[in-house]
Amino acid sequence: MSRRTVTVGNLSYLFSPDDARSEGERFRALLRARVVDELTAQPPRGRINLETDAPRCIPRVAEDGLVGLAGIPRHVLRPRPLADYVLSLWLRFDGYVPRKVDAHIADDRRSIAAPAPIVGDTEITLNNIARLRPGELLLIGTPGPGMVAVKIESLDPSVNQVTISAEISTGRRGLPRPYGVGQPVFPIVPVDFAPTDLGELRLHREPTVLAGRVVRVTGNTTLPLAGASIRITGVWRTLPPANASIPPSPPNLIALQAPLYAERPAGAGRLNRRNLPPIPDLPPQEKRLLMDVAAGESSLRLTNRIGLSLLPNPSILLIDAENPDRREYIAINAMNGGSNPAESAMIGLRYPLAFSHSRDALAQRVNPQATGPTKSFSADPNPGEPDALAGDTTVFLSDLTGLTTGNQVQVTGGPSSEYHQLQLFTAVSDVQGYYRLPPLSRVAQIEIQAQQGALTPIQFEFRPDYGLRENRLDLVFR
Repeated sequence: MSRRTVTVGNLSYLFSPDDARSEGERFRALLRARVVDELTAQPPRGRINLETDAPRCIPRVAEDGLVGLAGIPRHVLRPRPLADYVLSLWLRFDGYVPRKVDAHIADDRRSIAAPAPIVGDTEITLNNIARLRPGELLLIGTPGPGMVAVKIESLDPSVNQVTISAEISTGRRGLPRPYGVGQPVFPIVPVDFAPTDLGELRLHREPTVLAGRVVRVTGNTTLPLAGASIRITGVWRTLPPANASIPPSPPNLIALQAPLYAERPAGAGRLNRRNLPPIPDLPPQEKRLLMDVAAGESSLRLTNRIGLSLLPNPSILLIDAENPDRREYIAINAMNGGSNPAESAMIGLRYPLAFSHSRDALAQRVNPQATGPTKSFSADPNPGEPDALAGDTTVFLSDLTGLTTGNQVQVTGGPSSEYHQLQLFTAVSDVQGYYRLPPLSRVAQIEIQAQQGALTPIQFEFRPDYGLRENRLDLVFR
């Protein structure tokens, strides 16, 4: 900026201020969103933990569920060959499934038009100079070592021409190298730049379990009732209003074990019954884990790799086959071991493990059977949101025809296929009258029915308390 004289009393000072920083070099908001509970559409109570892997980017959390990312655009928004800048963030909150969001910020890229500039040129012709302004920064060239940052000195709209003042890293005027027609040009911040608004990001509750005891009134006492069938007969995805009667939706929901490994985009999720019977291996071909592995790890060391294969038909492992509560079906994508398949090997998995597994846990190959009819994931009632998130155990389907508890299923649509054990939301009371439904989430209210022989059925509505790991629900036949 130009020098000026500043007079204070009888003293005069020659003041030479620095050039004003461009918008692309100023600390500012880059991204914003509002976090809400999918069941209530209200922000969760408590503090949200927001993290990001974007370098030089600072997470911000405010009241009423407002979250965002802030930083200096020139340092944070690094161009890439694919369109847009992508910033990843993780939302964590007690009682909710962690959620990862890949946010896309438009890069507003342009390209060099004829004539192609040469070394030392200070004028560049672009295919479009809309939304550019003097003083802002341009990144010229394919992302990589050949890209340079320059500052716009002036614009000539009549010929789409940009005059640059200097290369930012060296201060030298003009381009340091030639660039061909069609090479990309990225404005750091166009004139209409504003924080990208992701709107509402809905968190999914961690599951709770409905369990209790079924009894029958006999005289002045109650006795355990065995063989009673308990099932969910209707669901409300959000709380119905108190001043209106809203009928429930069909209970087309299932429970998966392990939880989903990947998010399934809206309208893309598919599920097929595909039973995966294990292939027993006798010693010395039996496969055991040689060390403990924690949830989130994507590889494990096995005693051998006999019979395992990669592409085009990668083997699917049943991990922790002897522990029904920790079983996982995951395809392999890498093997690293000696030349002898009977030696121990490190096995890479398609998805990170959902559970931890102890040393000596049994891992078995499975024999995938033919797939059954395709079931579509039921669209989330909140437009723009995915049908299911990584970590969800409850999945909504178009219908449940042909599915039974104990089936294995294949999930597709979006990322790579994944495999799970399936459970329906039905249970039968044991000889002591006790029952237990599979883990339940993502519903605000349910309709439950209990039946036993010729006794009058019980049917009522219930709102799960997701603050409890187990909701006790005793049922009394009279």
